Amino acid sequence: MNELAKFEDPSVAPWRVCLECGNRYQSAQHGYKVSWCSLKCERASMKRQRDEVATSWVRARWFLR
Repeated sequence: MNELAKFEDPSVAPWRVCLECGNRYQSAQHGYKVSWCSLKCERASMKRQRDEVATSWVRARWFLR
């Protein structure tokens, strides 16, 4: 039998990488697609996306004039 197979524990959460800061964090299998290590990173990512949309809208409006 494989030595590594004996130590597999299905209750151990897998490690993932935060999309905002690059830190590694453990994420339990709860059905949600968690992509951030903390609430701070989630808010920063959402703010950055919102700013990108606002900038694109301003550029498009300026181009149409």
